[in-house]
Amino acid sequence: MPETGTKGLQKGGWPDGSDGWATWLSVQCTGYKQLHPPQQHLLAEIGITAETAATRPHEIIAQLCGTGPGLAHARTYAAAHGHLATPLKACLEGFPLGRWLSEQRHQAREHHRSTGGTWPVSTLLAALDPWWNPTWSLEWQRNWSRVRERSESASATDGGGGGGGGGTGIPGLEKELADWLRRQCTDYGTLHPEQHRLLTKIGITAETARAAQPPASRSGPDLLDTALAHARAYAAEYGHIAAPASTVLDGFPLGKWLAWQRRRARQGRLSPTRAEALTMIDPWWNPAWPLQWQQAYHRLRTAATDADGLPATNLPRGLCRWIRVQQESWEHLHPGQQDLLTALGITPHAVVGERPAPATRSYPASPGLDHARAYAAQHGHLTPDKHTRQDGFPLGRWLCQQRRKQRAGTLSTTTATALTSLDPWWNPPWPYTWHRTWQQYRTAISGNEPLPDTLQRWANVQRSQWSTLHPGQQQLLSTASFTEGWSNSDMKV
Repeated sequence: MPETGTKGLQKGGWPDGSDGWATWLSVQCTGYKQLHPPQQHLLAEIGITAETAATRPHEIIAQLCGTGPGLAHARTYAAAHGHLATPLKACLEGFPLGRWLSEQRHQAREHHRSTGGTWPVSTLLAALDPWWNPTWSLEWQRNWSRVRERSESASATDGGGGGGGGGTGIPGLEKELADWLRRQCTDYGTLHPEQHRLLTKIGITAETARAAQPPASRSGPDLLDTALAHARAYAAEYGHIAAPASTVLDGFPLGKWLAWQRRRARQGRLSPTRAEALTMIDPWWNPAWPLQWQQAYHRLRTAATDADGLPATNLPRGLCRWIRVQQESWEHLHPGQQDLLTALGITPHAVVGERPAPATRSYPASPGLDHARAYAAQHGHLTPDKHTRQDGFPLGRWLCQQRRKQRAGTLSTTTATALTSLDPWWNPPWPYTWHRTWQQYRTAISGNEPLPDTLQRWANVQRSQWSTLHPGQQQLLSTASFTEGWSNSDMKV
């Protein structure tokens, strides 16, 4: 066992300097406030207090992980190769470094998703390779690292006069990497700004990317032309392209391709030309609200096509319930959603279907409400991760069920009212992932730590898309000091 007290920590007396100990301890620091008092008392005996867990977790993890086998091998690999974009099966002196790094990336994502903070080991790995856990695919990073190695080798052979990059060529470059370089030139406009910066290091700039694209490649059909053609065909048949992710059209995975375009648009990485092409096909191809809502709207529109003024007798019961949910939450809908519903004759007071008879049997209050109250009192909101447990109760999953019930119109008024009183935005009309990120942003800017790069990029995307946000989203961002120092032109309203 390690020595007790802060002094024991400073001596680094943990068994074997194990990465496993460091991982376990980081979890304790992150969730310190949720621990029982006896657990906190035990941690205090080894020098971890509330203050330590809140202000110096990275220092502790650095001390514990400093001699860990994973980090030791990562240092060796980075010193030899200049990066940590290892293959998954990479082993170093018998240690599975590739799998260890993959696990650290997974832990970093989960830690950020649940807390908005930085996984402690990330700080140490970033010192070895700033791009050890990129926001783009790791395969892209591996290819870039391989090309950089070839480019530097060619430069050394030529006495510093050579260089890689689209169009110039690198002696001995494999066809696979040469094809990859050409793809970067072709897709240059859709890449992340940080990818642009990395490509500059191997000789690819916006100018060289344009020059490296042969005219012939622009005349023939490519993936984008094929995808847009299928999107137009889908829109011609269904009147929209809010296609499910499982949609396949003539062998082309249209649903997955559209989902990827929406994801890139949310990240601010979709080229304006491509966004304009999709908007011409369907103005609401990437709505500011959940895609499930848009799909339900189109089902309603299809069902009401032959109806005269939406007679409820001609609509399925499920759609009638859905309409009533929209009417009851009208003030929370995005103006665009309100316009779409109004075009179908749906307004807050329009009579649609028969109202269900009031319940004659009373049911006991769900135990989830008590746990929701406890969570809201502690955190100030009801936006937990779906895996969150409150005193052993699966609160995250329970809240997911209540959101589904409310969207389907089957949630009891008592439960809905109680949850709304705890958090008016417990079931926001925009994507839940957006709401969780906003909570992480609000927590980050209220603390003393610098804003993580991922949250800074997210904030930049919100500023650029301000005019498309729901008024409630704009209100939330304003209360988080998001718009301090802005002018009216910055908001683009």
